[in-house]
Amino acid sequence: MGARLQADLADAHKLSMAVAFAKESALQVVDLEDWARQGGKLRFLAGVNFTLTDLSLLRRLEELPGAECKVFVSPDTRTFHPKLYILDKADRCVVYVSSSNFTRGGLTTNIEVSVRLEGPSSNSEIKKAAHLFERLFKNASTDSLTPEFEAHYRETQATRREALAQATRKSPLKPLHTAENLALRAPRDGEAKRPLILVTDPHNYQICLKNMVWGRQHERQVDAYHIGDVFFFHVTEGHGLAAMGMFVDEPYRDDALLWPAAENGGVFP
Repeated sequence: MGARLQADLADAHKLSMAVAFAKESALQVVDLEDWARQGGKLRFLAGVNFTLTDLSLLRRLEELPGAECKVFVSPDTRTFHPKLYILDKADRCVVYVSSSNFTRGGLTTNIEVSVRLEGPSSNSEIKKAAHLFERLFKNASTDSLTPEFEAHYRETQATRREALAQATRKSPLKPLHTAENLALRAPRDGEAKRPLILVTDPHNYQICLKNMVWGRQHERQVDAYHIGDVFFFHVTEGHGLAAMGMFVDEPYRDDALLWPAAENGGVFP
């Protein structure tokens, strides 16, 4: 795929690509920088699910003349997963519908499958691909890179690395992926949210799961949490990161005793 894409770039004046993941390593296979410096126009849309995309690649390409790079921030738990490459040439278009991400592995060493279409821009299948890319590139979930998003993305990457380092083969990763999507979406939905780590012992952790609530004795601590804040439960006694979640409602006071006073040395509403 990498060799074919590089060959097609030789006489293309425009490249539009939408991929799930993008890595700087791909530039060792397809030299987009040299092509863009010679006048090529690039539109690049990359997904940010699982925080696998190198934002440094997008920043690097964005500095080139005629290049526009964006990220697709999934509005829910779905993964942005296309691999679509469209090359405009003088008298025709080439479209790749592929399983290859813009990574060194996706373009060279992985086992991938790609379909290459070539024909005039008026061809119905070529037009469908072009229209699909336009819808993705101008979608409400598509954003330009901002310093705020980059900082939040790197925080989420660090949290993911910590969680994966402590995960076991039996640990379900779906909750982690869901939490990541919610965390990455936070800057789009208003004030950027920081990931929280809530520390509890195994007994209280089970109480939290049963009641779907996280309590504090001091109101000022509870008031520091906001709707949309993503949190990770760290359970003591060697359990590590055990669950991920999000605050979905305003804080409230409940005077019913959730924990017996004898266990905590005081009244705990």
